[in-house]
Amino acid sequence: MFVWQNVWPTIADALGMEVGPPEPMCLTEEMPKRDAEWAAIVDKYQLKAPRKMLDFVGGSFELTDLSFAYGASEPPPPIIVSTIKIRQAGFHECMDTEDMFRNLIRRYQDLRWIPPV
Repeated sequence: MFVWQNVWPTIADALGMEVGPPEPMCLTEEMPKRDAEWAAIVDKYQLKAPRKMLDFVGGSFELTDLSFAYGASEPPPPIIVSTIKIRQAGFHECMDTEDMFRNLIRRYQDLRWIPPV
């Protein structure tokens, strides 16, 4: 079963950050409060991302809150995904989740959507 806590160290490392203690928060409520900080980051690094955070991420905060079960009294049931049928159909290549995150973060930095490390 994939657990987000297992991948945070990889994401933090790719962003040049340390992993802190768990701090549950509602991103839908908290991130809009950081709009001015995001605009300052966009300006400082001359990013090609919108200065308004919600223009950049769209509905991602709501989806993240749902995916992480923020505010739920119980964790969601595990999501089990089998790749057997797709592999039987000839799609044999795969990528490790942590490698995928590193590649995407590097690509977003190269595109100047997020700041460099």
